[in-house]
Amino acid sequence: MDDLQRARDAAVAEDKHLFVKNHTFYVWEPASLSQSMWGGEMARPFAVLPGQGIGGSASTTRTNPTFFPDDFITSWQPVFLIRHPALTFESWYRAELRVEPIDINLKSWNYLTTFQYSRQLYDWFMSNCSNEDCEKENDSVTMGKPRPVVIDADDVIDGKAMSKLCEVCGMDPEHIRYEWEESRPSNTRGANPREVSYLSGIWDSTTIDKSKSSQGLDVAAKYDQWKEEFGIVAADVLYTKVKSAMPDYEYLKSRKL
Repeated sequence: MDDLQRARDAAVAEDKHLFVKNHTFYVWEPASLSQSMWGGEMARPFAVLPGQGIGGSASTTRTNPTFFPDDFITSWQPVFLIRHPALTFESWYRAELRVEPIDINLKSWNYLTTFQYSRQLYDWFMSNCSNEDCEKENDSVTMGKPRPVVIDADDVIDGKAMSKLCEVCGMDPEHIRYEWEESRPSNTRGANPREVSYLSGIWDSTTIDKSKSSQGLDVAAKYDQWKEEFGIVAADVLYTKVKSAMPDYEYLKSRKL
């Protein structure tokens, strides 16, 4: 939290935008996250209280599902990036397998194979503005609160989303880059194997990989592919998790930018 606030204060002082990326479940209130995975009695809730820097707040009220107080989390513009569950879960599982064998049935992985947390947080943000104002598609702020923005990975890949996102966030679309140089570190020996597994594709890229789109995706065909690549047990679990996640994904997708 201290590092986040320092970065934010510095960005504001320099009249810049600060983009912070994280997975929703990484900022989820820990007791609630644990209970949703393991069940049992609910432990005492945990919250992180920011200081008095820019965006800091003396309020400790927390009705949102993260460990941030309401005043702090609503001082940011929320952007939800979604992607078809079949591609999301497949990518996660493949990246983990490059590091070490894993048991896909472990409950510990449940938070990585669901869209429920993003949907719940999206709904919480929407509950903070009136129905009339929240229906205004081009407004990023309503009733003094940030309106959550949803973008689908397919729209990033085909270029439809980024200009709109910049406009909503008050940024200049002219600065969007569609090509770049490779950024692989000169020496990855001794690097965290999981970091290498997840970031190699980004390091080696020079432009957007349009093959990553879900356009025309056939989940049944994916299931057959998973059986060949991962085996029948993992394929069955992935297929079940994808089916379970689709309603939340479709819900968010119907509200995309």
